[in-house]
Amino acid sequence: MSDMIPIPLDAEGLQRIEDALNVSYAVDEDGTHSLVGGDFTLSTLLDWYSGYDESKLIHEGTAETFMGEVEMTTYPEPVYHPNDLIRVLVEEIRELRTQLGKD
Repeated sequence: MSDMIPIPLDAEGLQRIEDALNVSYAVDEDGTHSLVGGDFTLSTLLDWYSGYDESKLIHEGTAETFMGEVEMTTYPEPVYHPNDLIRVLVEEIRELRTQLGKD
């Protein structure tokens, strides 16, 4: 069973989304990745709303790619995708436009 919660569109939820959109990755000289401008990316925020738990990953094996060998995993439960966020924002905008008599 999934622990997904609805994507919140209240003031705090919108601020989290905006903050996540302003984050970027930095890579230093030794190849270490770090976040700049915030604590989470949009992907990690959506994972958190989904109830994502890395310990539930199912390891399927490895595959050879142009970047070398990569580990292949699947996740047994649904997780939010950026398209899901866009859908709830479009729905919210439509509702607000209807309330304002613009449609």
